[in-house]
Amino acid sequence: MSAMRLFNPEPPRPCDENTDFLVTVISNSNETKQREDVRRTWASEANRNTTTKVVFIVARPKAGNYGREFWAEADKYDDIVMANFRDDYHNLSMKSYSALKYHLNYCPQARCLLKIDTDVVANLRGLENLCRRNGDSPLITGNGWTTGGWGTSFATTAASTTSRSSCTTPRTLRTSAVPATSSAAAASVRCS
Repeated sequence: MSAMRLFNPEPPRPCDENTDFLVTVISNSNETKQREDVRRTWASEANRNTTTKVVFIVARPKAGNYGREFWAEADKYDDIVMANFRDDYHNLSMKSYSALKYHLNYCPQARCLLKIDTDVVANLRGLENLCRRNGDSPLITGNGWTTGGWGTSFATTAASTTSRSSCTTPRTLRTSAVPATSSAAAASVRCS
């Protein structure tokens, strides 16, 4: 049995050797306008800073193949990673896996990785600063579910999560309401 290629065709050019921050935007093949909006707005910040690279992770359309418009966009911007599986709700985890594999195989020098959707706005300068401040210490940061609902910021280092192996799904993650920039945030994560 032969292994399926994860990317088909091969992804856009690999990251430059000075890329420090990789942003992977999860997208559908028919979201041309959303990708253009991302490029025009918050992702345009990456153009001023050669240490940040933004790519879009896109799977094959449910029905048929990529259209001519899509191929023209992919050629024009050279920032679309085409994953070799059908775009489906049940394959969302495969898009995250594709982002990780792209990081591992085509941008391993990037110390920080952001996975984001097309309907979310990122503060690239703030995230780049967080990446630089954290140095080589592994860090997981974002919004998590709390007793108060979604949207509470949290930050944790790998050292504080290794003893909490029962915390394996987002539903079991609980945080205190502390800003992600707070040094106390690392101690605020607990599993239920």
